Order: sequence, then C-alpha cells, then structure tokens
Amino acid sequence: MPLILLGLSHETAPITLRECVAVPEARLAESLKDLKQQPGVLEAFIVSTCNRSEFYCRIATEADRSLLSNWICSYYLISAEELEAHSYRKFNTELIRHLIRVAAGMDSMVLGEPQILGQVKTAFAYAEEAKTTGTVLHRLLEMVFSASKTIRTDTAMGENSVSVASCAVKLARQLYGHLTEQTVLLIGAGEMIELSLRHLQQQGVTKFIIANRSRANAEKLAVEFNAKAISLEQLESHLPDADIVFSSTAAQVPILTRPMVTKCQKQRRHRPLLLVDIAVPRDIAADVAKISSVYLYSIDDLQKVLESNLKMRASAATEAEVYVEQYLHEFLRWWRGHQVASSIRKIRERSHTITEIAVAAALQQLSKGKDPEAVIRALGKQLTNKLLHTPSTRLREAAADENREIMDAAIHLFDIKPENDKADDSTGGDHSL
Repeated sequence: MPLILLGLSHETAPITLRECVAVPEARLAESLKDLKQQPGVLEAFIVSTCNRSEFYCRIATEADRSLLSNWICSYYLISAEELEAHSYRKFNTELIRHLIRVAAGMDSMVLGEPQILGQVKTAFAYAEEAKTTGTVLHRLLEMVFSASKTIRTDTAMGENSVSVASCAVKLARQLYGHLTEQTVLLIGAGEMIELSLRHLQQQGVTKFIIANRSRANAEKLAVEFNAKAISLEQLESHLPDADIVFSSTAAQVPILTRPMVTKCQKQRRHRPLLLVDIAVPRDIAADVAKISSVYLYSIDDLQKVLESNLKMRASAATEAEVYVEQYLHEFLRWWRGHQVASSIRKIRERSHTITEIAVAAALQQLSKGKDPEAVIRALGKQLTNKLLHTPSTRLREAAADENREIMDAAIHLFDIKPENDKADDSTGGDHSL
C-alpha cells in the first residue's frame, strides 16, 4: 500500500506556476473527490497554502506511481515538462518524514512558522468531510499532529515565532519607520489578515480599513480592531486613503490592477505606497510594480526578509529532527503491523475455507458409516497437504533460485531448528514443508 507525494513549493516553483495549482478552500472538496476517483487511488489528501501545494495519495500498487502527476497535469492544465522541472516527489518513509517537518513548521519559508499546523489541520478536516481519507492517512495525520505538538513544546521551535504576516510588517517599518501615522488597508478577512492586523497594532497603527467580499466578515474584524469595514465594490474609492495595503484573499484574478493603482497614485500626488501581496494566486497584478511611487512585494519577495530567521532557529531545528525520527519510526511500526494484519486475515480466511471443505467431506464419509479413525486420519493428512501445498511450492522455487531471504523466512516462520536439518540430511528425509 504505497504512499506518494507530489508537491510544489516556494523553494522549487515560481509563483506563476504555484498559482496554477493553488487550491482555494472553496474548491478543495471538489479537487479531493476528483483525485480520489482516479483508478488506483485509495486515499487522498491535499495541503495548499501561499507557499506550497502538496498532493498526498495512498495508491493500490507501485505501478500507480505516475497517476498523480498525470492527474495534476490534466486537472490544472500544465505540461508534464513544467511539472517535472519544478516539483518534488516523495514516497513512503520520506513522505512521512516530510509531512511531520511541514506540519511542525520545519519546512516553511519562516522556520517554525505556527500557521502551517492549522492549515494542515484544516486540510485534513476537508479530506475527512470529503471521505477521501481512510485508516492509513487518518492514523498518519493524527501522528503528525502529535509530533508537531511535541516539537513545539519541547524545543525552541515554538519560541518567538515569526510569521509571514510579521515579516510583511517589517517591510512596512523599513519604508516608513514608525507606523503610528500611516493608514493601512487590508483586503481579505482570513487568518493572514487577522495576523497582520495584530502585528500592525503592536507597531502602533491605529487607522485601519478592512475590505472584503463579505462585508459582514470585514465588520467582525473591524469591531475588534476599531477599523472601518468596506466591501470590495468600495475598494477603489478608498484606496487613495491608504499608505500601506496588505492583501490576502482566495480570488482567482487580481483585485488591484495597474490602471486602478495609477489612478490612486495621481490622487495621492504620488506619495509612496507599499503594497504587500501575501496571496497565491496573487491579488495584485505584477505590472503594478512598474509604477515609480509604488513598492510591491509578493510572497516570494518576503523570502529575502526572512533569511536571517533561518539561522536563528537552526539549532532548534536540529533538536526537532530527533523527534521527527522518533515519531516516524513509531508510525512505521504501526504501518507494518497494519499491513501484516491484513495478510494474516487473508491467510486465516483461506485456511478456514480449506478446513470447512475438508471437514464437510469428512462428515459425509462418517454419515456413510466409514471407519471414524480412518476418516480422521485422512482428514488430518488432507489438511496438512492442502494448507502447506503453496508454501512448499514457493520454498522449492526459492531453493532453486537460491533465494536465501525466503528460505530463511520460512525457517523463522515455521520455527524450524537448524539442528533438525542436519538430522534430516543424514536420514535422507523429506525437506519439504
């Protein structure tokens, strides 16, 4: 029962490609169900954030490994060459290790970023609701959450957490210095916007405008942060009031276009305007950056601001790797047991069928008045022959091919003592099982 992962992240793929495979929450259930319906897919799980899109599957056989890349190319209309050049693939043990590191924030743009754990939990909830997970992925994700909690509690990975939102605020301080006089317009009402609001408030910002497609959601945040709430239809008229714009929505096309920002800057007499786009797909058209008085940063631009944080948490990450390996081996132990349990069940079912047929034949012989002792002895011989026929055949084949692994496994499984083999050799006995 192989596990496979195909992913694209800020480290492997440009934002233009990540936009193509980004899966907003509104489409997550639909994408999961379509993936789960592919032949060979037993379970499916998708994690899609501003920094990565990762597709996890449990497949029926090793031969199904290519189905995930084929589905992504077909579903998102991208070429196989482009996907191959900018994606990464992981299988089984490496996949499990990777997922633990992702959920713990060890693979994030900001090392130790706490938001990713919540995003993975949300992705899991969608997969559970869509009924695309089963026993293996359910157990895997539960272990991943437990491992993440331990890593954050027992190491310094959870201390002084730095998020993408806080780094965006750092950009604003680099441009304006103190932020107490600036007006900040935030587009969206999700987790990243709320985090940005909190960081901005801590820096002394008091003038906020929150724009959202749902005016009601904007008003909820506005009450908490003493902000003004507007709808997206009012965005253009309020844009000139802002010195800083943060945007993080699930829109599939840009919300701020070059003509819109050009008009805004004329009204603002070309005073500097900072635009921070932390959405994937992007909320702000790329050509807006060509306007001379505008400073536009995308999610990829933030990576440069975050480089210093990677060094700061390097020692904590090294310590966290120990926990990753510990939880990885615990899961592998369960997984191997789970796979063996299925095999044992099938062996027992097959043996039961053989026994039932043999017993039925013996009872029929007894009902005809056959000698009971002869019937029982014949039954014992028949069961021995039937139950051990296939193992004996496979063992002879292994011996002929000099497959020592299978021969040693048979000695272990059937508890054959090595000294008995020597005794059999001297007597010319039958060595078959």
